[in-house]
Amino acid sequence: MKVVFDVGANNGASTEGYLQEKETYIYAFEPNPILFEDLQKKYENHPHYNIFQYAVADREGSMNFYLAGARDTEQPTHHIEGESNWGCSSLLPFSETVHEAWPNRPDFESFGAITVDVIRLDNFVKKHRIEQIDYLHIDAQGMDLRVIKSLGEKISIVQEGVLEAPADFSKRIYKGSHTAEEAIIFLKENGFHVSNIEKNDPEGYEVNIYFTRKHPVKPLDVSKPPQESYCQIS
Repeated sequence: MKVVFDVGANNGASTEGYLQEKETYIYAFEPNPILFEDLQKKYENHPHYNIFQYAVADREGSMNFYLAGARDTEQPTHHIEGESNWGCSSLLPFSETVHEAWPNRPDFESFGAITVDVIRLDNFVKKHRIEQIDYLHIDAQGMDLRVIKSLGEKISIVQEGVLEAPADFSKRIYKGSHTAEEAIIFLKENGFHVSNIEKNDPEGYEVNIYFTRKHPVKPLDVSKPPQESYCQIS
């Protein structure tokens, strides 16, 4: 059996390829109520796809979740499936300099906040008796490093994965976000090898950092699915 975690699942595209394997289970986390409902409908006939309406961070409780990405500014909660870019919503507010670093991105604007439940991954894996995470996909809109830190000592059960980060401090979209350098340092300090770094936009303002455990418990036989951005950047 293989276990895949998808934190910031959005539309599920980044990990749905694993559903082709009978013995692979996906645990998806999506706090955005609009996207959560979409995921429920999309995967209702997939018994191995488990969706949880939680945000993930390095603390538990409740936090403000800033909604963004509405297509219709006159009706911001009106949802056009496949067109509204709700993936830009985050536990973090947008950076004060986001429009300087990212011009022509009207979707980088919050129109309101809701309260969401927040969990740590170490508590989740203990509760569900998960002994290994074969693939950890994180696209948590500026919270990626805090997500992996929430594993605490349980980080040792992660075999490989990917997270997203701004290339440097000046390109961050969200206030309080980590940088690629900070993420890479943390990964190396915790027994991972950075296997690849890819641009997440044409300019390379954001990158996807792929990592693998230096001494995996067992080899993986599932090809890595293509990275899909939680917040579409173009």
